[in-house]
Amino acid sequence: MAKNSLKLFQRIRQRAFPCTTALLSFALLFVSETEVFALSPNKTQWHLQLRDQSTGIHDFYFCPTAVKILDKARGYSIVSSAPDWDVVLFRPDDKVYCKQSRSQYYFNMGFKPKTTFSAPIVLATQKIGPVTAPLIYGPYHNDAIKKFKGIPTQVDDLISCYFKMGCVPGIRLRCVSNKVPDRSKTSLGAQVFLSAAEDPSGVTLETMSLSEMPYDASTFKIPAGLRAEKDTKHIKTGLAKRKEAEAIFLDMGVGDELGKAKRK
Repeated sequence: MAKNSLKLFQRIRQRAFPCTTALLSFALLFVSETEVFALSPNKTQWHLQLRDQSTGIHDFYFCPTAVKILDKARGYSIVSSAPDWDVVLFRPDDKVYCKQSRSQYYFNMGFKPKTTFSAPIVLATQKIGPVTAPLIYGPYHNDAIKKFKGIPTQVDDLISCYFKMGCVPGIRLRCVSNKVPDRSKTSLGAQVFLSAAEDPSGVTLETMSLSEMPYDASTFKIPAGLRAEKDTKHIKTGLAKRKEAEAIFLDMGVGDELGKAKRK
């Protein structure tokens, strides 16, 4: 009796759900890019070191599900990770952090992400540190841009936002400021900007190093024991620097102690 009941149940299930496996496979094809990254284990992460002309050296660690930015000059870090890609700024020295949604952080930085892009004009392919990248024609800079395999736009956009640049489909490895020779002697698509080799003074952003390594989850973890801070200014400028600035103002006779501070 039990065997007959089991066979009857199996026949009913096969007739009622003949396409279960097919439907599941079909649905997986339409899982979003971010969700696929969240479900798939990371195997690789990259470490990119860039030197900005005005703010010094910055470290970037990124993988398909997370990005970390280390501002060495100011001593704070930024971490954002899937699936929500919220942005966390923190200072290990002052033990403070500030968490914002990605849209809130972009709004505060005056950054507007794009969803569509026009095909760029590629001037040439250049060797940038250990990799080659296409040199893109742009209205203000010629940017060497590389699209890393499997890296989503959330990572690209956050790095562009950090440098207060327009978003691009990739990560800038070199930027050269606008150096336009006589346009009457050039044609569209020609090298209308001077290269970094011809004019190193025009380089505003340069790759110092780029390495690929096995994924390490600890790279993107937020340190424990931090207290929440609402003002990102207190994250970007540490307590020691703020006290130093206050001391300078007081020494100049400016501030709450106006006229009472001792001058050296």
